[in-house]
Amino acid sequence: MHHPHLAAAAAALACANACAQAPASVTLYGSLDVAVTRRADHVWAIDPQGGNRLGWFGLEDLGGGWAAQFRMEMRFDPDTGLPERSSRPIWQGETTVGLRSPWGTVRLGRAMTAMQWYAGYFDPWALKTVASINLNQMASYFSDPLQGAGAGSVRWGNAVFYDSPRIAGVLAAASITAPEGQYAVHPYSLALQYDKNGLMLFTGYERNTVGSRFSQVAGGYDFGVVKPALSFARSRSPAGVDGDRTGPAPAGRAIKAVGLTATAPLPSGQLKFGYNFKKFDGQTGKDHQLGLGYKHDLSRRTYLYTDFNGLKPEVGPERKSYDLGIVHIF
Repeated sequence: MHHPHLAAAAAALACANACAQAPASVTLYGSLDVAVTRRADHVWAIDPQGGNRLGWFGLEDLGGGWAAQFRMEMRFDPDTGLPERSSRPIWQGETTVGLRSPWGTVRLGRAMTAMQWYAGYFDPWALKTVASINLNQMASYFSDPLQGAGAGSVRWGNAVFYDSPRIAGVLAAASITAPEGQYAVHPYSLALQYDKNGLMLFTGYERNTVGSRFSQVAGGYDFGVVKPALSFARSRSPAGVDGDRTGPAPAGRAIKAVGLTATAPLPSGQLKFGYNFKKFDGQTGKDHQLGLGYKHDLSRRTYLYTDFNGLKPEVGPERKSYDLGIVHIF
């Protein structure tokens, strides 16, 4: 159960600690992740994996438990130096400004939706590397399929984001976009998470920019030697709408997905495992996916990794992918 923005969260925590001594601070953070990959097309390549970012996080103490904050995070492909996937927004990661108070945090701008942010805890690869099982685990659901090049897979722009304070292990979050004439529907996202004493539970619900609906329930427990998790997800697209990038959806098509993941700490790294199956309404069989990985720590900021992903769809040939990469976080 890994957070999809580990580097960003660590930077934010460091900044918050610094603010205990100073009224305002700005933290520069980022990560680089490049791998040698062999994907299903049997071609070897030097590929940027997810998470290549450069960001700024600012926090100003306003007193009385209040603070102003901002985050600007760009994404890029280090193998070419171009913006992520060449055509995504240069500030693909996040651009928000907001206020933090004893009653929670409100941000305005572009960021991950409430449901996507907390659902990301249940992908051992944090939506990165060839082994990530997130797309299948999310029942092929995209938060904004209208954005090109997958830029809206988990993010909304022109939105308001709210995160409550955590009370007795429970945190609630919500996101809503301002349609601004772009959408025929009003997208919204809801999430509820419990995280205390090694037990993590999550449920989320979202309606995306084309009217598709997604729900997920997940839970896991940290036994110390292993962290298993189980998730159940369901998405449904309106008639004739491409709600999940897989083509026009027949009327009322639903996709169901079940995922089992686990991570196990080692003295010098971590083992990762993920398996799920996805079933479309009307299919007699299922799409099966398996992910395996190993992360080897060289330091607190640098690690090597290798992964395998096997996808066996109900229709079509089986696809296998491999990678061997390096990550540096700063």
